[in-house]
Amino acid sequence: MPTQIIINILKKIAAISAVLLLLLGIGIATGGFPSSIDLSDEELASRECEKCGVIEYVKISSFNGVQSVAGKKIEGNQLQDARFVITVRMNSGEQHTIAQDSTPRFKSGERVRIENNALVAGYF
Repeated sequence: MPTQIIINILKKIAAISAVLLLLLGIGIATGGFPSSIDLSDEELASRECEKCGVIEYVKISSFNGVQSVAGKKIEGNQLQDARFVITVRMNSGEQHTIAQDSTPRFKSGERVRIENNALVAGYF
């Protein structure tokens, strides 16, 4: 007798489990349950890359003692004495500044990653 009771209980547990799995499958298939959390592109980028950001602007910080925004016409070979300052808005919202003597290969609006205080293209 006790064996029959245990078998009946196990059958009921199996039936309930099958129904729950079926309902869960229907919910996922019809979009009733989210398969992933929806995040904005900015939130995803911030979580994926702490060293990444977007260049806000590039400026010439010292050019024979004169400041200028990069992109303005500069006469002759005067860029030899130029120092460039690149401001990056990090994914975290912080602002990071990098100074370099060479002409930057990036421009405002480009996505970059900072490694060893130098810029690398794109998010990785």
